[in-house]
This record gives sequence, structure tokens and C-alpha cells, in this order.
Amino acid sequence: IGTVAAGITGYAADFGIKAGFQLSKIRADFDLFGNEKPDYNLSYQPSFQIGFFTKWKFGKSFSIQPEIYYSRKGTKGNYFTSYRQEFRYDDRYYSHLGSEEGDYQIHIHYLEIPVLLNYHLIRKNKLGLTLYAGP
Repeated sequence: IGTVAAGITGYAADFGIKAGFQLSKIRADFDLFGNEKPDYNLSYQPSFQIGFFTKWKFGKSFSIQPEIYYSRKGTKGNYFTSYRQEFRYDDRYYSHLGSEEGDYQIHIHYLEIPVLLNYHLIRKNKLGLTLYAGP
């Protein structure tokens, strides 16, 4: 996961734009028919995130950084599953065995709003080392 942030420094608060590249993969423990342990061939889905942040300073060492950004995650791959259907027609019971296979792609859209606590270990002009805590 890569992220690039650009910001503008103000008197008591900083704000800016955050954008990044990400890879995601979603896994399921069941298939469309409710069978456990399906035969899925999953692969990573490349995607992105973009949003805004602001940072409020408290003293020389601490700041709070709320963010809001849009993110898209997902997966792609192919699957194979087998199933058994039983049904009744004209007072007779029938059973059918079948299989299903195909390709799929899943995209899930997120609006994420994390709030980070920052501890600035080293500050030299515009450069420094900061410790981040939060979700």
C-alpha cells in the first residue's frame, strides 16, 4: 500500500490531500449455494484511495489528525462449485446434481473517517519523525 500526502501549513492547523494505491483481496468461507470451503481462485485487485486531512497541534509534541477519504477495495478471480437440488413435481421427488463455474470481480466502495493521534519525536524545519496511533 502506498500513500502520498501533500499539505499546506497554517498557524495552528495543517490540511492537505491524501492519495494512494492499494491492493486488496476478499475471501469467503462459503459459496453462492451455502456450501462450505468453495474452490475459489482469488487474486489481488489493484485500486486507489483519495481524500483530505487536517492536523491540529497541541503543544510542541502532540497533534490530532482527522481524515476523510474514499477508498475502493475488492477482489477478482474464478470459481468452481458443485451442488445438489431436490424438488417435487407431480407427487414425485427428483434430484439433480450440477456444477457452476465462472469469473467474477467484486468492488466495495468505502468512505473512511479515521482520527489519528500524532506524537512528533523529532522536528527539524519541515522534516521530522512522527509516531501515529489510531484505527
